[in-house]
Amino acid sequence: LAPGCEGEVLDQATRLWEHLDQIKHHMATALARIEANGQLLGEGGQRDLATWMRHSFAISATQANEMATVGRTAMRGTFPDTTRALEEGELSFGEAAAVVAGVERAVEKRNSTDNPDPVLFAAKMEHGLLAFKQERPNTSVAGLGRAAHQMGARLDPNRVERDHEAAHAQRGATLSRTFGGSFLFQAWGSAADALRLEAVLESYA
Repeated sequence: LAPGCEGEVLDQATRLWEHLDQIKHHMATALARIEANGQLLGEGGQRDLATWMRHSFAISATQANEMATVGRTAMRGTFPDTTRALEEGELSFGEAAAVVAGVERAVEKRNSTDNPDPVLFAAKMEHGLLAFKQERPNTSVAGLGRAAHQMGARLDPNRVERDHEAAHAQRGATLSRTFGGSFLFQAWGSAADALRLEAVLESYA
């Protein structure tokens, strides 16, 4: 590198990365069309697009699922505002995938009594996450995931209680006394339960 050109190289890298996002977006959309019309198996030897990408591109399952999700979304037109934001450079490819995944998880977990219309619920989630990203442009992909979780809980008032009950349903412990007068103790539960038990055992020891 010539002295003093580091900033220009960083700017070029950013622009190239943005171009790569657009290339991935259009490629994934075209591949999703091939999957939708049933030609992926005959031409590519796989029924599922993520599986084909994983083998053909030698990428991780996470990356393949992310690309397939965004491609299917753009092809079906189910998240129009997210697709538009990706095409206009307001969202990166990874951020668009985080929005879609966060919305889909929230729709799956929603209480259908409080939110009977999945399409309306998804639209509320998508609008909220895009507004959140616009207000906080430096939010990371992980931050969008956390925001989706919190937003889903607000739109579904009973979800926190259900999650709490589900976590406690996984909790358990057994204590068995041995013939020698000692005992064996085994417990299982959530990560939060592990922290509590570690503190208790530290005090016990």
